[in-house]
Amino acid sequence: MVYEASSPIFSRYDDASMLDRDDFTSKVRVLEVDDRAVRCVEMRPREQGHHEQKTVLLTPGFLCGLSNMALLGHELTRYGFEVIPLAHTKPGKDSADDVRGVIEAFYAGKIGTPSNRLVLFAHSLGAINTKQCLTRYPELMDGIDGVVELAPAGYGGVTPSGALASVLSELSHRPDTQVARDAVKDAIRYTRASGWQIIGRAIEAKTINMVAATREIMENNVPVSALVARNDKVIRRNGLTRGLGAAAVPYTYVSTAHAGHNPHLMFAEQTAQDVVAHILSLDMRNSAALGEKQVY
Repeated sequence: MVYEASSPIFSRYDDASMLDRDDFTSKVRVLEVDDRAVRCVEMRPREQGHHEQKTVLLTPGFLCGLSNMALLGHELTRYGFEVIPLAHTKPGKDSADDVRGVIEAFYAGKIGTPSNRLVLFAHSLGAINTKQCLTRYPELMDGIDGVVELAPAGYGGVTPSGALASVLSELSHRPDTQVARDAVKDAIRYTRASGWQIIGRAIEAKTINMVAATREIMENNVPVSALVARNDKVIRRNGLTRGLGAAAVPYTYVSTAHAGHNPHLMFAEQTAQDVVAHILSLDMRNSAALGEKQVY
């Protein structure tokens, strides 16, 4: 399933009727996870009566805070999903436990609607953090409908020497909205605050066997699928698709043909459509798992 793209949609988000940045920031909550504080936001479906009975947990990559996931979260609420973006205090070995802490808080009714089914969305390094969380704590998998990965790290194709410059360049590309400008500033602040921990986390991540971790998760009846950006300069398409093939992860291309590593920020409306298509695909795979085995 390959989509072609249309033009950027930045101007929509200059409309005051769209994402309310002040409302978004006013809803930031802090969850205590072990000895750390994890920030997250509870975003409700926008229209009464249109509710998919699912909550989507958004896990960012290592340069990205809450602002990076704001536009995608907003778009997903328009489809009737409850959305919870999270942000790590600093990148490191505890990132997987940050994800675990938010999932446990959701199950405990401390955030979100615990009667909903949970879908995990992970961008870039967030895919590694999510996989580490589920393989360390397999008891969490029972309530999870599936994992959707966008430009996931860990499968191959990563070019770490140009990663920081590439991410900042792509985030800075035509920042025609305040949300995009905020995300650029957040990335710079986060990088300065994290220092050597970013490099350490990148090195540590290279030791993780994503293919084995993904297969373990799928063997526990949690389907995984991926979105690949054609012009991603951080995670090269050929290396990534080879790794996804080795893990038997079905993937499609982001519908914006010229999207880079951050289509969820630059082309949020189209990317949300792609994510919703993958969530519906997860539903079909879950139904198939209850009956006859489905082959992809």
